[in-house]
Amino acid sequence: MKELSVYPVIHRQAIAWGDMDAFGHVNNVQYYRYIESARIAYLMALNIFDQDIVTVVAS
Repeated sequence: MKELSVYPVIHRQAIAWGDMDAFGHVNNVQYYRYIESARIAYLMALNIFDQDIVTVVAS
């Protein structure tokens, strides 16, 4: 894990039993939820939620 030390925020995502199908593969939809969890953890590390700003996701 030495190579991860260069990143300011590392999010460990636990995989729940319900995230997998009968073959033990993670359902594709779950990856989007994992990304969402990592994004929220990153914003929390930046103390974004303690500031008086609003974040917007747009394309």
